[in-house]
Amino acid sequence: MTDHYTTYSICNDSTMLSLLMLNILGCLYALAKNRYSIGERIKNWYLYTGQTTPFNNRADITPTGNFILYWQVIFCCSVIAMRHINNIHSFTDSSQAYVVFAMLVSAFILFFFAKRIVYDIVNYTLFGKEQARLWKESYFFTIKITGFLLLPIATLVIIYPDISEIITVTYLLFTVIMFAIMLIIRGFNIIFNKKHYFLDIFLYLCAIELLPLCLMWHAISKTNLLEIIKI
Repeated sequence: MTDHYTTYSICNDSTMLSLLMLNILGCLYALAKNRYSIGERIKNWYLYTGQTTPFNNRADITPTGNFILYWQVIFCCSVIAMRHINNIHSFTDSSQAYVVFAMLVSAFILFFFAKRIVYDIVNYTLFGKEQARLWKESYFFTIKITGFLLLPIATLVIIYPDISEIITVTYLLFTVIMFAIMLIIRGFNIIFNKKHYFLDIFLYLCAIELLPLCLMWHAISKTNLLEIIKI
């Protein structure tokens, strides 16, 4: 079996390890500054069944905190995707790995930006203005919370390169399931609070959430970024 880590190993990359440490320190800072806001949002959105009243201004997360939490999601996704690409096409040196990492970061930024536009168009068309606003705020807060679920596997990928691909995929599936559960809970309370049809929200999330994620993963798996770099 070919050893994918003979030329480049992410665990020996001080730059990636430094980025990981900065990400962890940034998240600790964001939690310290916004622990009340984050706690209130979680209680209001996932513990109080049927509540659709938006949280008050005291539950607002600071712009710096929002940036850090978004960056955590993008960083973790990019690290996991880079490990997957390295398993398929071994990096020859660190510079090649950095280019791939930068491309993945850019791709995930564009992905989340596009999702924000799509959610605005779809939700303002299908639902009322207030429902669409609450759902968008709930959805992107859920993405920020999901970053904490992705952090353990991203950390393992960096410090333990021999981690099994099966473990990585299994943990990612677990994260996707938890993400879907959080969205379903809030979806019933906001946009489907009058119907309570499970099939409705299932089809909605498949079309607007699961399908884009599958397409993104397929693109990362099938696109040879190393060939693009050479071009």
